[in-house]
Amino acid sequence: MSWSNFVTNSKIGKKYANVQFNEKMHPEIRELGEKWIINPDKNLILQGSCGRGKTFFLYSLIKGFLERRCVYSGLGQMRFYKSNVLDDKLLVEQKLYGRNTQLIEDISDYKFLFIDDLGVEKPYDRTLTDLWNIIDQRMEKENITVFSTNLSDKSIEETYGNRIYSRFKEYQRIQFKGIDMRDL
Repeated sequence: MSWSNFVTNSKIGKKYANVQFNEKMHPEIRELGEKWIINPDKNLILQGSCGRGKTFFLYSLIKGFLERRCVYSGLGQMRFYKSNVLDDKLLVEQKLYGRNTQLIEDISDYKFLFIDDLGVEKPYDRTLTDLWNIIDQRMEKENITVFSTNLSDKSIEETYGNRIYSRFKEYQRIQFKGIDMRDL
């Protein structure tokens, strides 16, 4: 899959069509991203307040990944979801079929999963269980997951509980600090 096809299929918007790692990013963060693309062996959590560049970085990861890792870019190997869209998809599956275990299994099987804006979905019991199942199954299969979130570690634990928070301890965190880039 090419980046332009990804942009179209994922409906991420033209604003991000030309993303890339650049000199505007903090050098350490840019270096982490560039290294990860070459060797994507760690689960990542991109954390920071709104407007700090997490989504831009996430899309830059995906773009670089698609450009450099074509062996993994097949449809069955990578997926991207906005967190609330994934939650809606899981809910629809649950309502239609009385369960969503097959969708969770399918999501867990992708070698690489990117989820933007963890925390915008409503934290119902079903949501927490679904997210836990996805994270747990993906970790058991050693599949790579990248989340972006505005939530702090404390907020993750309060919102999603200790079972999910504990699993996130195994993820590499990248902290996005500084001013809101939308104010520039």
